Amino acid sequence: MKIHHLALKVHDLAKIENFYFEVLGLKIIQRHYDEFKQLRSVWMDLQGTILMLEQMSLPDSSANFLEKSIKSDNLEAGWYLLALEIAKSEREIWKTKLNQLGIQIIQESHYSLYFCDPEGNRLALSHYSDSI
Repeated sequence: MKIHHLALKVHDLAKIENFYFEVLGLKIIQRHYDEFKQLRSVWMDLQGTILMLEQMSLPDSSANFLEKSIKSDNLEAGWYLLALEIAKSEREIWKTKLNQLGIQIIQESHYSLYFCDPEGNRLALSHYSDSI
């Protein structure tokens, strides 16, 4: 089997769509709207796997919900990391690009650069397969 799609619930769909499109260069496949013609989902291509960015409603009762929930060190069950493959030769290019865009690299290994999207979801750019 192979992965068909990944779905990520987000608080600010426009901001997250822009990040995955502008920063990571993912191609937009489709946009989906609700019955009120409000954007509810953006599907992006991960070379044959679909990344579904899904709009999430915020609970009205929690003014600080976003601030409390956006943490890359969250130990609860859920998406821990999405690692995207890059060529080893692209590592420094990506490192420079992320720095120029003000995106903090929170960790580095010999094979990967770790950072977060604007809502705190952990991402990595990895060239591990280059060394196998």
